[in-house]
Amino acid sequence: MATLQFDLVSPEQRLASVQATEVQIPGAEGDLTAMEGHAPTITTLRPGILRANGPTGASAYVVTEGFAEITAASVSVLAERAIKLEDITSAELDTLLAAAREAAAKAVGARRDAADKLVSDFLALRWQPGTEFATICVVKAPMVRGLFAIWPNYCRVWQVFLRQLEGTGVKRITSGSIGITQGSRVLFSDFADGGVMWTGHGPRERRHGVVFEQAFLAPPTVLVAISMWDLDQQTNARADISSENVTTTGFDLVFKTWGDTRVARIRADWTAIGPLEPEDDEGWQLY
Repeated sequence: MATLQFDLVSPEQRLASVQATEVQIPGAEGDLTAMEGHAPTITTLRPGILRANGPTGASAYVVTEGFAEITAASVSVLAERAIKLEDITSAELDTLLAAAREAAAKAVGARRDAADKLVSDFLALRWQPGTEFATICVVKAPMVRGLFAIWPNYCRVWQVFLRQLEGTGVKRITSGSIGITQGSRVLFSDFADGGVMWTGHGPRERRHGVVFEQAFLAPPTVLVAISMWDLDQQTNARADISSENVTTTGFDLVFKTWGDTRVARIRADWTAIGPLEPEDDEGWQLY
């Protein structure tokens, strides 16, 4: 297979200078893959994982902002910061994320939009497959056979789903039965009727009340994710989805956007996990 020259440098060092069959680049306007014969392109980077595959094997690097120059025979990347994927630590990424959040809090106007996007990019980077940051959340119960485990590394639906697991640690359930129930909901479809999510500007919110078919013994852990989205590609993609007001009988499914983002339609999936009364097990998946 044809190869091209791949060079990756940061202000501190040269990290790579090898022949590659393809280079996957986290561009500011979207991911792109460069191969031999690619049209000449210069793109800015967003925080993400840059991957290079070649005759000598595959390599991956966490990069922040910078530039990539692509020609038919080469890819040259100058990153503000670049670290081998296997070398970066959770503490280092937390430092970068904290700095991005601090900058976003101080920014105004158009700069705030750019700063918010940077924060979202760092959050998405935190849960990229191959990093150490996705932790296992284990739910235990005395009478349950084995463990029910959620592995965030394999839940790549949307970065906001994984944000909900940050800092939650382990939730211990003392009930003898654990219930799991799921659902899906189209929250809105605003393109056809010119709704505010498509035509509006600035902070916007849409809520939907979810009622469980069976009540839990205590408020469950609720995970939500965007399973389908239709966004205007001419504006920045900004989306925040969460569960609020969680009780034993239901919760509020909340979608938010802001700035100039135009959202035509959103479908959200949710999963609730929590303790049940032992005698009310019918219709639930038990572990």
